[in-house]
Amino acid sequence: MKNLIQLIALGIVFIAYSGCQQQNPDPSQKLKPIVDKYAEVWNTGNLSDLDAIMDSNYAYHANNLPTVHGIDGQKKVLSSFRTAYPDLKLAVEDLVYSENAVAGRWHITGTNTGAGEMPPTGKSIDYWGIAII
Repeated sequence: MKNLIQLIALGIVFIAYSGCQQQNPDPSQKLKPIVDKYAEVWNTGNLSDLDAIMDSNYAYHANNLPTVHGIDGQKKVLSSFRTAYPDLKLAVEDLVYSENAVAGRWHITGTNTGAGEMPPTGKSIDYWGIAII
């Protein structure tokens, strides 16, 4: 009987201890709003929203393109795209979250009707890529 009581007490302590363990929060709860806001900035051109979601040490690396440094560098890139492609739309798809990173596929469309580095061509773009943030 004494062993049974000890076993029950040990079980209660184990259940209480494991129930008190802090569970790791779902990383998407923290990261999804940031990804959503970033996509919204691309879609609306409201560059001031980047200040709230980007770190000042931000760096963007892409194939065969110069690295973009800082929030101001990203604002210049976005502004250039939005000027050349005023109807630009970015969709973020298939997100996978980890504790402090998110990876996903993006899809961008638009028509080159705005003045950019070159005169507008009137041609449409339809690209996709994968990003790790």
